[in-house]
Amino acid sequence: MRVAVQHYNNSQAHTYLRCRYYHDKKLKLAGAVAGGTLLLVLVAALRGADTRMAQLNEGNIGLIENLGKVLFTEYVVPFEIASILFLSAMVGAVVIGKRDKRSPVAAQIQRQEAMTEAMNG
Repeated sequence: MRVAVQHYNNSQAHTYLRCRYYHDKKLKLAGAVAGGTLLLVLVAALRGADTRMAQLNEGNIGLIENLGKVLFTEYVVPFEIASILFLSAMVGAVVIGKRDKRSPVAAQIQRQEAMTEAMNG
């Protein structure tokens, strides 16, 4: 009986690994697209940046009030998009951290072995 159980589990393990491979392939493609988009945004932002030196002895350079005005007037949409992105990253990190470490196949093998021991024992 144990050989039949192992054969059944090996078939399931193969299916699970095949599905996992295609899932990982899609994630790699999505990561490459997202990384490329980020690179394009950074290059576009740096291309339009001023290369002037900071002016000294002016009272409004580096004040938080000026930064707040700029963030909430000129850059509202990118600021909100970044906040949503950070929030989703935090939720994703919590979900990954709380996920069960065992694969579904390993959990099923463990359950079947426990049932076999209970029947024999």
